[in-house]
Amino acid sequence: MQDQDLEVALVVIANATRARLLYTRSGSESLAEHARMKSDDDDQCPRAGTFFGVGHGLWHSSQHREFHRFALRLAATIRDLLTCGRGLRLHVFAPEPFLSELRGELSPAVAKALCAAVDIDLTAFDQPELETRVKAALCLIDAVT
Repeated sequence: MQDQDLEVALVVIANATRARLLYTRSGSESLAEHARMKSDDDDQCPRAGTFFGVGHGLWHSSQHREFHRFALRLAATIRDLLTCGRGLRLHVFAPEPFLSELRGELSPAVAKALCAAVDIDLTAFDQPELETRVKAALCLIDAVT
């Protein structure tokens, strides 16, 4: 199989304060990191899973505005990468409620490329553990589709 025949996927690992954008090729065992992003207000935002309210409750309004701005920036970056042909498929791993916030900001073209949106926060893992968890999830997704 020629290198250009391998399918490329953009993998987004995010929460409300940070994101990692990675690439993988079909048949590859590794993830290549493309970029990292942080919320502008990262130091003042709670860590993932720390929300006001119960469960996936509402955020404080100023925090929600910052999370929304971050979702907009991240969605624009994803759109630009997919437009440049850097990824043909999109997989997003992010906890709720940020996952829904981000999905709501994806353009229709990007939404078509979205193969999986998984409610999980993987941002704290180092590269080897991240690769293991993402590859396992992608294998499960491929088996179902």
